[in-house]
Amino acid sequence: MTGPLAGVKVVEFAAIGPVPLAGMLLADLGADVVRVERAGVERLDPDDIAARGRRFVSLDLKDPAGVDAALRLLAATDVLMEGFRPGVMERLGLGPDVVAARNRRLVYGRMTGWGQDGPLAQSVGHDINYIALTGALAAIGPAEAPVPPLNLVGDYAGGTMYLVMGILAALVERDRSGRGQVIDCAMCDSVPGLLTLFHTMARKGVLDEARQANMLDGGAHFYGTYACADGLFLSVGAIDEIGGFPVETVTEDVHTSLKLHKKGYSAPFLNEPIAYGIAATDLQDYYRTRQRYGHGNIHALRLENVFFCKGLSLGQRLSYLFLGLIYLEGWQQLLIFLVPSIALIFGIA
Repeated sequence: MTGPLAGVKVVEFAAIGPVPLAGMLLADLGADVVRVERAGVERLDPDDIAARGRRFVSLDLKDPAGVDAALRLLAATDVLMEGFRPGVMERLGLGPDVVAARNRRLVYGRMTGWGQDGPLAQSVGHDINYIALTGALAAIGPAEAPVPPLNLVGDYAGGTMYLVMGILAALVERDRSGRGQVIDCAMCDSVPGLLTLFHTMARKGVLDEARQANMLDGGAHFYGTYACADGLFLSVGAIDEIGGFPVETVTEDVHTSLKLHKKGYSAPFLNEPIAYGIAATDLQDYYRTRQRYGHGNIHALRLENVFFCKGLSLGQRLSYLFLGLIYLEGWQQLLIFLVPSIALIFGIA
């Protein structure tokens, strides 16, 4: 194998969720990964993409001979990964203390949902349960109800990525100390770290706990999806520059608009009827008549596009024309915008 982890030996005890993806990533980086499967498994599933890049061995870990074979394998291994419930590896005779006695350089990676101890440690759980407890699930989906974001947040972001990061950090530290470490990775502990931005927004008073009420959760017309004429959807993420202003400037305006809207005032950056007449319904009317190609980099306040939405009043079109005169740079761009604008305002086109 080639790659930055070439020469690193990993033993992965077969599991579901985060551990197989962690094994895949380490193998992709060049590690020699061996999966320990239950007795009777004759081959890895060729259709399982996450099983790529590793060898496997079948062992009966309920048989002392199988446990002894696993210990011999681990004696010459750099990393162990397991995703059993707390206490299972200890009962099998493969716990961290036993393995460390044979190989003090081994990095022992443990993956659980609730952690190795605590009131829920022995409880059954899955991605949706872990992210529910952390509050992540409550923030995702339409206003009516939370929607699980596949199993990306708990299993893979809070699980796989934190487990791999811990393993790599332990390998670096081992070069200094000569000893391995136990990596205790629990999804309910990791996912809150993914929510750092939103906890920061809450501390600043600019986060609404309701869904579809914030800048990045579908509450703003410039960060969402729109149905197109081909029956599919276009993603619009226009937060680099809005109306000619850099995102750093407009972000506070967005949060201010969210607060104003909740109090019943006009909110310039929201989906509801707003200043200048720009609304999500206007954008939807525009995109519904167009194919997806050619609009991947559109800005939500790119006026020459929003201007042509159906159903705009004369006042709204005049507002767009005024904004175009302010924000468009260069006389060529101005003409491209100005001529059809005037034509539409007066019903010529």
